[in-house]
Amino acid sequence: MKKIDKSELVVEIGLRVRARRQAIGMTQDELANRTGYTRTSIVKIEGGEIDMPATKLIAVAKALDISSEYILFGEEEGNE
Repeated sequence: MKKIDKSELVVEIGLRVRARRQAIGMTQDELANRTGYTRTSIVKIEGGEIDMPATKLIAVAKALDISSEYILFGEEEGNE
């Protein structure tokens, strides 16, 4: 089993969050308001600078109308 590099995973998660947010035309401020984060925190998440706890990851997924599996792994549930 391949060892997971946490910093690499945090960057990938941030990139997926940013890509989805932009794809649906949502601003960082809107995402922050929907998740309880500040805009500064959203900037840091998208930049791969900070990690999200599971509860916030779920809130971000719901706000972006995607699955938490997609945010974590880049795939929808059941797509392997």
